[in-house]
Amino acid sequence: SISNSWSSGTVSAKSGGENMTGGLVGGNYGTINASHSDAIVSSSLFGFGSSNHAGGLVGWSSSGSITNSHATGSVTTNYGYYSNVGGLVGALYADASISGSFATGNVSALNLFDNLELGGNAGGLVGWSAGSIYSSYAAGDVYAWGHASTGPYASTNIHVGGLVGHNRGSIQYSYATGNPVLSTSGGYTYNRVGGLIGYNTGNIDQAYASGH
Repeated sequence: SISNSWSSGTVSAKSGGENMTGGLVGGNYGTINASHSDAIVSSSLFGFGSSNHAGGLVGWSSSGSITNSHATGSVTTNYGYYSNVGGLVGALYADASISGSFATGNVSALNLFDNLELGGNAGGLVGWSAGSIYSSYAAGDVYAWGHASTGPYASTNIHVGGLVGHNRGSIQYSYATGNPVLSTSGGYTYNRVGGLIGYNTGNIDQAYASGH
């Protein structure tokens, strides 16, 4: 477990495989409480099939809980056939949760290349979530840029949301105030952008967005 801890400065990663990059923790399987990061986070990839998971506090949270914690630094990823990028957490899995937490840094997911099944997810709080988010918020702007190659099956398949890019879990008593923006070029596109959620297949209760 991690409690009453913090980080600052710059956290960066570059590889040809899979990156889990966070301002405080790269891959989380435990409990984080009353902690924060002011670090600027960046993650760059090269090579076919590479994946990027980056967050202002945690890159990838497979299990455990994040409570009463926050991140204020910007988060930027460059390149990736599958990317999850969030102001607080990049990817939040089904056994993981966030409560009483927030992110204020801007999120940028750049050079998201085409992948019909995967693509990229960018959110002010969480990029991709199958877990639980309770009483939390995001205040940063979210920007994603993707390029699809030509051909009948090409797709950028990007989801951008002020709070969560792609939600498959539960969200309650949470909100977003930032502005989500998506830009794409080339090929066919299957993209979704929302002030609160880019693409939702989960449950949302008493949540709102005020961005534009």
